[in-house]
Parts: sequence; structure tokens; C-alpha cells
Amino acid sequence: MKIGEKAQGTVTFSDSTTTQHRTKASYSFAPSPGFSGPGIRETSPEFRCDNLIGGQGAGCLFPGYIPTMTSMTTLPNIAANIRRIQAAGPSHFGRKADGKPLTRSTNPKVEGNNRKVACPPSRKRPAGKSCDEYPFAKTNQGASLSKQPDWGWAWVPTSEQNSQGGRVGAFWKSDRVLDGDPFWVAA
Repeated sequence: MKIGEKAQGTVTFSDSTTTQHRTKASYSFAPSPGFSGPGIRETSPEFRCDNLIGGQGAGCLFPGYIPTMTSMTTLPNIAANIRRIQAAGPSHFGRKADGKPLTRSTNPKVEGNNRKVACPPSRKRPAGKSCDEYPFAKTNQGASLSKQPDWGWAWVPTSEQNSQGGRVGAFWKSDRVLDGDPFWVAA
């Protein structure tokens, strides 16, 4: 090929997985006979493929990219609680600008312990309110695994709390956040 000449081709990739694996893809281009010039060989960044997200089917992502949960911004009381705790703690868990990412936990004991510390059943609930903890109970930075002021709680309307759980679950599905994966929270 000569400088300025265009070449076209097709790159296809397929992957089949029943669990989880990490890999890189390699791409190469070799000029056809009669064309001069070097070939090209490229390697993609590492990506992870899995079939572990219920109802989603197999999918792939780049684990070097940390996703940001934005769905809490429209829950005003929960968003205010998240911002307050992110600003207070020395680790600023989940705050992308200057903090450390949260990491998901799928361990029921971690979730239960985080809830017991942040929102114990002995705390009297006002009518129509629910105890909202941050970092979320289903993280490795929750109340039982961190020190204040890196975690905290607030009373929020029960309707917001009920909405929050579905939004967190939807984020984990859409962004394929598995156990131990990091993520940011915008509030």
C-alpha cells in the first residue's frame, strides 16, 4: 500500500462463556499481494466476559473502566445523605473526584452486619421514614467495615428507600457490576 491509500476490511469477534473470564483481542491486517507496506497488529485492552448477571445473558466489559451510578440524583433525601457522608469521610467513598470507589459485596453476612451497625432494629423509626445508610449495605465499605465519618445514616421517606433498592440492582445489572467490582456514586 502507498501512503494515503485506503484499505477496508471487517473485524469480527465472538465469545461464548458460561461463567467469567478475562482476555484481550488481537487484530492484524496484512496487505494483499501486490500492495506494499507493513502489516498492522493491535491488541485491545483487557476485557471481561461473563454470564453471571441474572436475566441479562452473556456480556463483556472493560474492567479498567469504573462505572458511575447516577440514579440516586433524583432521590433528593437519599442524594443529600450520600453527598453529606461522601464529603465528611477521609476516604470519601464513592466520590469520583477525590475518593475511593465502593466495591460491591454479594456476601449476605456483610450486608447484614452493615445494616445492623448503621441501622439497628433498636433505633425507633418515625412514621413514613426509613433508615438510609451510606455506603450501601451491599458494599465492602459499609458501616461494619469502615469507621465514621466514612459511613453514616439518615431518616429518609420510605418511598425513596423503596425506590433506591431497585435502582441499585438495575445499575449492577446494566453495568455488569459483580462481587468485588468497583463503582462510583454521583449524588
